[in-house]
Amino acid sequence: MTAGLSSLFWSGDEIREFLAQSSAGKVIRSPSLPGSLKTLWLLELGKASSAPLLIITKDENASEILIRELETLAPFQVHPFPDLDVLPDEKRSPSIELVGRRILTLSEILSGRARIVVGSVRAITRRGISRNTITSGLHV
Repeated sequence: MTAGLSSLFWSGDEIREFLAQSSAGKVIRSPSLPGSLKTLWLLELGKASSAPLLIITKDENASEILIRELETLAPFQVHPFPDLDVLPDEKRSPSIELVGRRILTLSEILSGRARIVVGSVRAITRRGISRNTITSGLHV
């Protein structure tokens, strides 16, 4: 559906070149594109990538908007990686729903089923559960 539209703006060679740079383990900023063109670009990267594409946004609101846009166009599931609803020094536990969504997304990444994962800087950098805990306790 989006392949014809995206080819008006960039070639498959440009996407493959961008992915080659990112496969070297480098963090790469997406090109500065207006409006929904950035969403199309990220979707094409997700389709072409052999590894999960981790998209980091500036905040939770930007993550939610991008997830909705990607889900409208993507032929596969887009996985949110939400931030927890408590600060690290708070004495209350985070929402069970948010913890469950984070564990589910990590499980999908480890099983190879995640194509695109979207999270905010704060959500991505927050301390989380270990790979061993996920794989041994959840039977991925």
